[in-house]
Amino acid sequence: MTLIAFATYGNRAELVTDTAAYTPWCREFGHRTKFMAMPHLDAILATQGDHTFGVAAQIEFGELDVSFDDTADHAPQMLRSAWNSLGERTPETEGSAFFIGNSTKAGEFVAYRYLAEHNFEPEQVTGAHIMPTPLTYRPQSFEVERLGWLDENPQWREEWTEQPELPAPASRAQWIDLADAARTHRALFPDPRFRVIVAGKLMWTRIAPGRIRTEVIHEFNDTGDELDRLVANTLHPRAQIAPCGCGSDKRALDCHITAAADEPCPCERYNKTFRNCCMLTDAEAEQAPTLGLVQPRINA
Repeated sequence: MTLIAFATYGNRAELVTDTAAYTPWCREFGHRTKFMAMPHLDAILATQGDHTFGVAAQIEFGELDVSFDDTADHAPQMLRSAWNSLGERTPETEGSAFFIGNSTKAGEFVAYRYLAEHNFEPEQVTGAHIMPTPLTYRPQSFEVERLGWLDENPQWREEWTEQPELPAPASRAQWIDLADAARTHRALFPDPRFRVIVAGKLMWTRIAPGRIRTEVIHEFNDTGDELDRLVANTLHPRAQIAPCGCGSDKRALDCHITAAADEPCPCERYNKTFRNCCMLTDAEAEQAPTLGLVQPRINA
């Protein structure tokens, strides 16, 4: 799950997404577009979480030829169909969809949120939304629910939930600042339980009656030290050859990762052992210091 932020302004709506896409535990890490423009409806569908779910959802929405309001009414059924078409999901698998557009009923632009854990029931979003939320703004209740381990840190949870609500950005510069805050506070956060990757290009889209416009307004630095911080404590090749988190001064690949080689792979993608799935081979380990983002094999 990576960055999605949007706001409605009555006569228009704006959406900002990054392009980072990664497989479980970041073994592979590349770029994807996370939204589908629907110009005939003055609308956009954006998805977060499992990329294959996003593709399936776009297919479902693309086959329906009705108004924005009617599409919103059908959205829960279509999203459940997309979710269920992909087979069994673990309880930790997250899926979110956002449908933003010009509502004839409301007489203005509106936004709806649909979450897998809520069976994709519609939730209207007023004002501004961002996920992941920077630490300087109040998180949404569903985000706190997903971070269940925060219950073990009640003071931290209370301080975060007492931050001010997110205001709707008034310019592209403010959207960039907001995205940078999300990356700094969440993608580069030391504790991996709190980390959500924010990376790639920042796409800004403006939806107005009869017009949808998209521009790349920023590009994050996903190289060198910043890349190492993004993927720390994951299964990305650079993380596997980094010093082990136990403090042994050995590479993770020669320490705790090797110890788990014959255990089920944490990525849970192919029901294989870690050795036969995400663990680096000797040849890959030699190449790892020069690797940047490793393009996900979505259909592998």
